[in-house]
Amino acid sequence: MERRTISALALTLLIAAPRATHAAVAIQDSTAESCAVRIRAATFEDTLQRERNPLLGAPRDLNNAPGPGALRAVVRHQRPSIFVVDTLAGTERYLCGGSMPRFSPDGRWIACDRWRSHEHPYVLGIADARTGTVHDFERVGQIEEYAWSPDSRRLAYASYSNIGWIDVASGTVHVLANDPAPHGADWSDLEWAPDSRRFLGRRHLEYEHDDNVYATDLWLFDVKGQTCRLTNTPKVDEDSPGWIDDRHIRYESSEDSDDPVLQGRRYVVELASRGRRP
Repeated sequence: MERRTISALALTLLIAAPRATHAAVAIQDSTAESCAVRIRAATFEDTLQRERNPLLGAPRDLNNAPGPGALRAVVRHQRPSIFVVDTLAGTERYLCGGSMPRFSPDGRWIACDRWRSHEHPYVLGIADARTGTVHDFERVGQIEEYAWSPDSRRLAYASYSNIGWIDVASGTVHVLANDPAPHGADWSDLEWAPDSRRFLGRRHLEYEHDDNVYATDLWLFDVKGQTCRLTNTPKVDEDSPGWIDDRHIRYESSEDSDDPVLQGRRYVVELASRGRRP
């Protein structure tokens, strides 16, 4: 996949070699104590911010993402390429090579997964939605998941080796945590709080040769480096997590039960008041 050079005019704020800051902490194992939070049953009034604005959540189709107005970022061709489609005007234009496009909420940028080479697969890239100029973040590692902050200034990411966020203006990579799970863990459902200061992630750990090694828990990350596990529920899945507001997170629980009433129940995590660590 061709790497495009960065236009000095279009991407003056993105530096060529992102710096890694903050000392990363290790993700704790399943026996560690979780944060002190309150969890209650959800009500009909507990709607998520992404349900009110689809640009604040991951698209249902990872290769057909909504943008502002009638715009969409669509992946076409066998060698994945991203096109910006105007569904109202009926036009489309080539943007760059890549897959899993995500529009920033302000519509200026599109984050994507780019294949550079066999030595550098699954590289996180940020493209200018107007010009198609791309900045690749090779030092992040093999990307698994990413999400835009509501103010479009930050991009949270989870890679094969660590989890953190990127300051879009400076291009600085902030590594918050690394995951030393012996059998590997999958991160998904990254989503920012409305204040763009914290984001959550869903960590799934499973080992096919040992049924006892299984857990899906929610984690909270602060841009200043604080890391906190919100749930500790072995053999229970926390699915579809998302923010209601700055203090409340809703998720669905897939409990290990034959009772359909217990499967798919919704719960809300209530965090501590702002200014106090959960």
